[in-house]
Amino acid sequence: MYDWKELFNHMPARYTRENSPEDISSHIELHQKLAHATALVQIAPADDDRTRSITICCTDQSGLFNKITGTFFLHGLDIQESRIYTWTNQTVIDIFKVKLPIDAVLDDTWGQKLENDLLGILEGRIDLESMLRKKLDSPEAEPDSRYHATPSVRLDNDASRFFTVVSVSAGDSLGLLYRITRELHLCDVTVCTARIATFGYLVMDVFFIQDRAGKKILDKGKLDEIHDALLKVLSPPS
Repeated sequence: MYDWKELFNHMPARYTRENSPEDISSHIELHQKLAHATALVQIAPADDDRTRSITICCTDQSGLFNKITGTFFLHGLDIQESRIYTWTNQTVIDIFKVKLPIDAVLDDTWGQKLENDLLGILEGRIDLESMLRKKLDSPEAEPDSRYHATPSVRLDNDASRFFTVVSVSAGDSLGLLYRITRELHLCDVTVCTARIATFGYLVMDVFFIQDRAGKKILDKGKLDEIHDALLKVLSPPS
């Protein structure tokens, strides 16, 4: 028998506060089906014909947010907003608002292709890095010089009791969110929550991170490593 009370006890207060009862009920339905799948993807209409809401339900794993953003980048999806939640039973509910490339609007199969690739990447059957290498090395991935914005990285241990808060801003460029989350993964930290926002050409993202032990990052050397790695990703080539 499904233990609803126990499941609610696993939900963080922020999750129940920020999601409607209808959305929580929908997420519980996804969780019930997760016993028979690696991940589940739910796609719904959003603001207009080219915008979709994508909800992903899966079990947490190392580098998960980076793998999701990489899959979206691979499919040409522009992430406009993101809310990510991890329940205490390691269930992940990630909710994105994305803008589709024009080809996807005309392709009824794009959602299934996205889900198939995401499953393959999470299960280790698809090598995401090799699939993205050509795209990441293309001139299109470089920041557009017309949209210059001085890159900024700030790490704050006073803004949250439980997380180190990383705030970044820079001019937007192809695959930038994927490259940011890849660097955080390479720095061996976990992205627990993220707030993604793009204002025209300006990206302003906030990541709530912890070390592998589930603690804030307090070591100055580690904080400097994260800061320098992110600043390098955000800065245009000299």
